[in-house]
Amino acid sequence: MAQRRGTRVKNLSDALVEDACPLCSVLKDFQTCHLNELDRHEVDRLCGFHVWMVAKLADARSAAAVFLRIIARPFPQESPISACDACERIAQEERTRVKEFAASLNNPQFMRWLRDHGALCLPHAQKILSEVPKTAQSDIVLALSRRRSELTQKLTELLRQAGDKLPTQPGVLGRAAEYLVAQRGLRS
Repeated sequence: MAQRRGTRVKNLSDALVEDACPLCSVLKDFQTCHLNELDRHEVDRLCGFHVWMVAKLADARSAAAVFLRIIARPFPQESPISACDACERIAQEERTRVKEFAASLNNPQFMRWLRDHGALCLPHAQKILSEVPKTAQSDIVLALSRRRSELTQKLTELLRQAGDKLPTQPGVLGRAAEYLVAQRGLRS
């Protein structure tokens, strides 16, 4: 499934925002662009999640053609069920982006973001840790720990304020929810 029509997929620098894993953000964008511009001649297998995404995102002609190709395949008893083409393409993009992120830690902008925000999901943090030298690993672990501590402190204060019937700081629950969702990664 090739990217067509010159669509620009978000790059890692664009994704360096507070409270979100930049790799998840880039991969979500890639997935949307990929499924929106589906080449109906390159798709033979889709998981249930990606079938629904194609139905929602792809133009009707492409979606119908893909679905007809899949329907025409032999029943699972006649042919073993294999992996989803979209999942495989996203996993390939993820490997490329993890390596890109690891290499980008030489860039002061990335290191500043990591030290100031460090919002990586645990699955991507683990993958990045395996790609970087020991010196950068400690920065990643420190950023993850600091982020957890900051949110713990803000949530504890919010809980105290709510218990005392005081006005609470807006946005804390949303930031905590984003953090918790990000800890599961893109595929969960």
